[in-house]
Order: sequence, then structure tokens, then C-alpha cells
Amino acid sequence: MFETLRSKWERLGTLAKAGLVVGVSLILAVMVLGGVWLLSDDYQVLFADLNTQDASAMVSELDRMKVPYRLSEGGTAILVERDAVYKTRLKLMGKGLDLHGGVGFEIFNNADFGMTEFAQKVNFQRALQGELARTVMGFDEVKSARVHLVLPESGLFKRQNAKPKASISLVMKGGNQLQPEQISGIQRLVAASVPEIDAAAVTIVDQHGIAVSKAISDDTANDLSARLETKRQIEEYLTRKIVAVLDRAVGPGRAIVSVDALLNYDQVKVTKEDILPLPNTSGQSVGAITKRRDSVQGGDPFGELLATGGGDNRAVPATPSASTSSEVEFLNGRRVEQIVSPSGGIRRLSVGVMVPDISDPVELAKLKEVVTMAAGVNMARGDAIVVYNHTPPASHENAPQEPLGQAELPPLPANDESARHVLPFSPTATHIISGAGILLALAGGLLLWNRRRANESKKRLNPEQRDRLLQEVIRWAAAEKA
Repeated sequence: MFETLRSKWERLGTLAKAGLVVGVSLILAVMVLGGVWLLSDDYQVLFADLNTQDASAMVSELDRMKVPYRLSEGGTAILVERDAVYKTRLKLMGKGLDLHGGVGFEIFNNADFGMTEFAQKVNFQRALQGELARTVMGFDEVKSARVHLVLPESGLFKRQNAKPKASISLVMKGGNQLQPEQISGIQRLVAASVPEIDAAAVTIVDQHGIAVSKAISDDTANDLSARLETKRQIEEYLTRKIVAVLDRAVGPGRAIVSVDALLNYDQVKVTKEDILPLPNTSGQSVGAITKRRDSVQGGDPFGELLATGGGDNRAVPATPSASTSSEVEFLNGRRVEQIVSPSGGIRRLSVGVMVPDISDPVELAKLKEVVTMAAGVNMARGDAIVVYNHTPPASHENAPQEPLGQAELPPLPANDESARHVLPFSPTATHIISGAGILLALAGGLLLWNRRRANESKKRLNPEQRDRLLQEVIRWAAAEKA
């Protein structure tokens, strides 16, 4: 058998031998790789992009669960067998591991009844910090977060000026940055989660130690940026209202509207105290009597008694030498009223409107009245409004032509932003364009002249054709003579 194979091998050519060797080698390589793939375990990623602390906690738990695993990417990724990926992941997440260095309220699941009050407070603070960190890490841009709370001691002898504070350290994903609205949202989130903490007391820093949070003032009247934002919102709101009215009156985008609002941030507190009298009846003294004292000086007390008494003794006159005085104290109701004017109200409103193609004073007055009602202009408050006619710029076709170098710049349309970037041609540019046009005209004339000469040359007869045509003309003349 060996001799037969040897003789067949010797009868093969060089190319056939090389092809046979390559084919056998490929078959062996495929068999070896297939065996290795079938016999080897298929590991897939369980968790990736872990920090050292989280990877250590997960590896310890996997060892306790006796689950085979592998580490890759420098220990930041954990791999397990394909069939056990989801099962192991759910088990680890159910263990309540202290990921990212924080623990939540699951710390109280197995609380010790003999724990002291101080330990309970510490665990509550740890749990609150961990829950806040988990919430912040829910943002797509945040990779990890740590929250530190400073909670003052609560008790009878605590300091009155002690307020809680918070600091948050963020590590962003791939160089992402938080928007100012997101930073403000995180501050307000922490302020709403921790008792008696202000949003301005929450400091946020990134992984480079740069503070990304800004001071938030609960009193918007003292915040300049808040004032400007409020002013801008009011002006934009009023401008949109006026434009909506004018678009239907004079056409879309034809009117020019400008609104300026002067806001009042003065906080005014007025206290009024009024006396509330009782209803007056027939000229009687008004008010409820709280104390009355009558005194008589001189004369006979018995006669005075008869003079002021009732019954049959009313006709007895008093002693002439007697004097009577009466002192009465009334109690009236009192009303104390405190009026606090909120800051941020409109102190003065200025509205300027320019409309096209309305030169009639009556029409302008009507339009001014409509705009006044739409914007809520109050003349008694000192508001001002003007409505003028605006003539659109004339078209270039009807405009008179001026010498080059002396023409003025045409006015730009009010609502055409593209026209603001168009500049008139300079004399040099005009000369260049004129010269280019002349050259193009000369080139076109030369081309037409050459084409005409070519056509004429095609129409000329050769000598043979000329002789044939001459013979035909002679025959035609002879036929005419006959």
C-alpha cells in the first residue's frame, strides 16, 4: 500500500503535489480549530467598565457563589459562561452589593436591634447619600457619582444658624458635559430630598475638581440673571402677541415690533390700621360703651337724684347750684391690614410698531388702539406706544440710476435676513464684469463667423458639378428656343 501511494505521488506533477499539500494542511487546521472551539468554554461579558472597588466586590461574591469566571481588560471586565450570564447577573444585583462605594436603604434590611442612636443616624446618612448617588448616576452623561451630606446635630442645644449642606463629585462618560439646566436640576433634586437644605448649598464638581454648579438664589429679585431672564420672557411674550395681531392685519412678516419692559423689583409692605365704628342710630354716640362715669358737684344729692330719676319725680327741678359731668369710654373695632406687593411687576412698558403702506392717520389710530389693547398698555402707569408708517424700499428696476462711485447703499429690508449680507458691487468689480462680457461677445461672434464660412465652403461646387450644371442650362436654353 505504501509503495502504491509512493508511486502515485511520484507520478504527480509539481503543481499537483503543492495543491495536495495545501489542501491537507487546510483540512487539518480546520479540524484542529473546530475541536478547540467545541471543547473550549464560551465566556461572555457579565459586567464591563468596572472600577477596582466594584470589581473586587463582585469577584468576592462570585467566589462565594462558586461561579467560574474570568477577568479581562485589566480587571475592569468580568466574564462568565454563556449559559450563566443572565442568571448570575440577576443574582449579583439581588445581593445588594455596595457598588460605586455607596449603599442604599437596604442597609436597614438586617438592622441590629441593639444598635445605638448614633449608629442609626450614621446609617441613615449613608443610605441617603447612596440613594442620591444612584439617582444621579441614572443620567446618561454621568459615569459615577459620590454624594456627601453635612447634616447638623438636631437637639435642644443645637446651633440656630447651622444648616445642612451637600457636595457631589461626578465622573462623566467620554468627556460629556452637563447642561446648566441639568446642573440646576441636580441641585434642586438634592434640596428636595434632604430636609432643610437649600439648592444654593449644593456644590457639584467634576472629575477634574472644577465646580460646575452656580449659586442659586431663592430670591429671584436679588439674582441679576433671573431678572434678565424674566425681562426677556415678558418682552418675547408681548412681542408674539402683537405680531400675531399684526400678521393678520397687514400681512405676515411685514410689521416691525419692538417691546421694552421695565420691571419693578422693589418690595413694598404697607400696613393699614382702620377704626370700625358701629352703625350710627339717630344721632346717638357711636361705639360700644365700655366705661361710663357720672359725677355731681354741689347742691342736694337727693334733689339731683330726683332730677335724674324716673317715675313721678321727673318734674322736680334740680338744685341750681349743682353741676353734673359725664365721662363715657367707647370700644370701637380695629382692623390691621398688611399689603405686600410682589416684586417683578411691570413698572413701565414701551411699544414701538412700524407697519407698511398705511398712511391714513385714522387707520394708524385704529391700529394703535388695537395694539394697545393686545399688549395691555396702561397710559396711567406711564406706558408709551407709537405706531408709524413704514414705506418699503423701492425695487431696483424703478430706481433712478446714479453714476458709478456715487450711488448710496440701498436700505435693507426689515425682515429679509439674507439681504443683510449682500453688498453692492464696487466700480472695479463692475469694470471686470463688463470686460468679461465684451470678451464673451467677441468670442461668440468669431465662432459664428467661422461656422458661416464652413457652411459656405460646403455649398461651393467642384468643377465636375459646375460642368454638369452648365450642360443642363444649355439644354434648357435650347429647349426654350425650339
